Amino acid sequence: MSVLFEAVVDELRRSIHLIKVGKRPDADEYHRRVSAMYQWKNVAMRTEKIYNKVSKDPDLRLVERLQRYCHCRPVAGVIYGCVVVIDFLLLCLLAFFRPAKNIDVVPHWGGLQNKVHTEGTVQLSHLQHSYSKETDDTI
Repeated sequence: MSVLFEAVVDELRRSIHLIKVGKRPDADEYHRRVSAMYQWKNVAMRTEKIYNKVSKDPDLRLVERLQRYCHCRPVAGVIYGCVVVIDFLLLCLLAFFRPAKNIDVVPHWGGLQNKVHTEGTVQLSHLQHSYSKETDDTI
């Protein structure tokens, strides 16, 4: 990790020097170098693993979340806690003006398996929509 940090610091120093002498760092060269550093398929796979892990975590009550934030750092934990409380109060205010029961729920869509049939109906997993044009295409 320290090697990566040193490389970033060296690049930052080089860029600052180029700007001071009146030259601009080449954005295309920088983009090529960053693109070579990452294999985007691996980045996407790691991101998906993190999302899947987080989605399996249980939802914590407000008090439990505040306790976790207070253990972060003495000052930062208090700031995080205040932000969470403000967000929660904003959520309560919005829920008062726009209750969840008044918000339409989108039905589950089955993805690419859905097909448009010749009788003019698009069949989605639990929902059917009619349309005027008849076609035999797939979505």
